[in-house]
Amino acid sequence: MKRKLITGERIMYVDAGTPVNCVFAASVTGEIDLGVLQYALDKIQAKHPLLRACIEEDSQGQPHFVWKEDMDAIPVRIVQRQSDSEWKQVYQEEWKKPFVLQRAPLARVVWMKGEGVSELVIVCPHCICDGVSFVALMRELLLLLDKPEEMLEPYTSFGNILELIPDEVVQRKRNRIKGTVYSWLARVLLPAKNVIAREESSYLLHWRLNAGDTASLLSACKKADTSVHAALSIAFLRAAQQVKGKGARNKVICPVDIRRYVEQVKEDHMFAFAPIVELRADKAGDKNFWLQTQLFKKSLKEKIKQLNVHELLLLSEYFHASVKKMVALLRSSKGSHDFTFSNMGQLNIPNNYQQFKVNAIYSPTVAFPWRNPNTIVVSAFNKELDFAFISDDSFLNRQDAECIRDKAMELLQQQVAFAERGIMTETGIVREMWMQRFVQRNMAWYFLTNVLVNWGVAYYGFDNRNAVHLFRGEHSFARFLLPMALLLPFCISWDITRKSILFFERQDKVLLYSTPGMQNRFTLKLAAKNGGITFALVTVVASCLYLFVPSDYTFNGTLLSIVQGMLAGLLAVLFTRYCIRYVERRVC
Repeated sequence: MKRKLITGERIMYVDAGTPVNCVFAASVTGEIDLGVLQYALDKIQAKHPLLRACIEEDSQGQPHFVWKEDMDAIPVRIVQRQSDSEWKQVYQEEWKKPFVLQRAPLARVVWMKGEGVSELVIVCPHCICDGVSFVALMRELLLLLDKPEEMLEPYTSFGNILELIPDEVVQRKRNRIKGTVYSWLARVLLPAKNVIAREESSYLLHWRLNAGDTASLLSACKKADTSVHAALSIAFLRAAQQVKGKGARNKVICPVDIRRYVEQVKEDHMFAFAPIVELRADKAGDKNFWLQTQLFKKSLKEKIKQLNVHELLLLSEYFHASVKKMVALLRSSKGSHDFTFSNMGQLNIPNNYQQFKVNAIYSPTVAFPWRNPNTIVVSAFNKELDFAFISDDSFLNRQDAECIRDKAMELLQQQVAFAERGIMTETGIVREMWMQRFVQRNMAWYFLTNVLVNWGVAYYGFDNRNAVHLFRGEHSFARFLLPMALLLPFCISWDITRKSILFFERQDKVLLYSTPGMQNRFTLKLAAKNGGITFALVTVVASCLYLFVPSDYTFNGTLLSIVQGMLAGLLAVLFTRYCIRYVERRVC
């Protein structure tokens, strides 16, 4: 059997001379037998078709998976375990150690053998697996090491990507046209980039949140009606901003598990393609960490909802002719994001077995050959969060990465402490988040429109801008000032009060004056009060000024028009904010 790599796999393949390896490890306490380990790997290899395949390129340089009946067994390399942290060095070695793609299996295992404690490290090319695939492989390996008699159910790999896509999506004429147009645009518009050579200086930062701190973070996120993913993303984005300043992009790329959309790909199947969504930290909640996580969570949900994975799978196959340009762009461009953030959630792996105990699971890692290799992977096991930060000194030096890590964890610790002290509540966050947006948007609109309109009316309404009387004459200043003092507060109060009532109703809050007739009377009364009081005050001030200046005194019309505009803007801001707060105090 032979199958061409789909576009997502093709990008992760890069080329035959560039290893892009995923590495995943578990630490176990107990005795492991080499014979049982090799037997377990044989069973795993028999289940997963991609572990019985190699990669061969055709005459056009297009890579294909080729299945072989006589494929070699998954190799096991045994190294003597020297310390608890030695696995990090093995990770970095395995990142860049190439596979013999044309004839060897696309997996290998490193057994770091110690006295009663071992690390089992699984290594695969990224073009055959994602994080979920890795978890399945580790879960199966540990299961068979404990119970070699357990059976694994084999499955058949798809032969063509169209097998994963509904017929109506494949046959839709619009998709064929889009695919043809997009692929042509990609060939024409994607620049032919030269790959920037760099020294191999990849590094790994690894740390954990203990069970107590992890529980506190989960509790704080629950109170805020947000997610751990959102809290971690915002923490790292803010930390990157502090460390990199203007060099920070305020953007994170998040891969999405395709299995929730494509039912043919099961949780225990090996698959490499993962759609991505790009997200930013919303500036609307910039002053409040938990508000920002709320916005981030909402944005993530909306973007995932908008994903059309079947169409994405179909259209991506039109881009095979441009893959080399896409890969070259990734390897030469800094990108528009700060980092890729992969949250694997709670790992579906037990920690207690009959023959051994799992001490720790170290998050999967990959050192991408891209110009921007920044990747953060987080996973949860045994009630602890495990973090891996992978990058390269040529793009982000290790010292800066450590600063980002430290600042992110410090920020999380601080915000969790605030939540535990009751400074932040769920309802308060939601209300304040949308209230800020509502107030700011309306104040900006009323301010700008009233400044421009009232300045323009006065400026172009004066007959002689060099000599304008306060009350005398057909085009006196009072002719423009007094109507504005009455109508502007009345109209703004009427409009923003009605908007505010509707705004709070959408948050399931009801004005005490609940019937439409009562609401209209409430609105009219407030608008009339604001207009009347403002008109009276402005009239008194203008009259006093008139009494204290000479009767024939004139003012500069340009200056008066500016005063009129600025006064209008000030009143607009004042009554917008006042009316919103006035309504807010009367809803329940």
